[in-house]
Amino acid sequence: MTCFESKSFRKVRALTMRRIILSLQLAAILCFAFSSAAHAGAVVKNELTIHSSVLGDRTSVGKMINNRAHVDLIGLLNCLPFLVNSKGVSWEPGTKTLSIFPDLGDESNHLKFQSGETYFIAQGEKVELGSKIVLVEGKMYIPLKAVADYYKLAIEWDKKSNTVTVIGVEEQ
Repeated sequence: MTCFESKSFRKVRALTMRRIILSLQLAAILCFAFSSAAHAGAVVKNELTIHSSVLGDRTSVGKMINNRAHVDLIGLLNCLPFLVNSKGVSWEPGTKTLSIFPDLGDESNHLKFQSGETYFIAQGEKVELGSKIVLVEGKMYIPLKAVADYYKLAIEWDKKSNTVTVIGVEEQ
């Protein structure tokens, strides 16, 4: 502040600084609130490697959430025993539901995953997951074991390398 600044100019500058500080505080609170709500109580410990040899050799990154291996969409698609093209995947933001259609000609043959649920729908049948489907930083994470069990895929856990390996039926 210089001696040439008027009293009114100092008041305006002080008010502007207060508004900036309040805006920054509000932004920080909102960021914390939304990031906390994104995974509502889920304990995300660390990332893990998901290796799938179901349809070729594929690797993706998953997360350990509440002591269970979870995969995002890419990880899930890498572990499924069938191929899905991009038109066979849809996201409903209102209900936070992911749908996967392996056969585009058959609407009844699909998988449905909804955030916050402890089950998924496969070919019209409810399949229990044992853990919730969660959203973390805008990505849906799905418990891997129940999906693998549904398709009779084997899972191996290597704690040392923090890697989950999914093995197809023909390899077992």
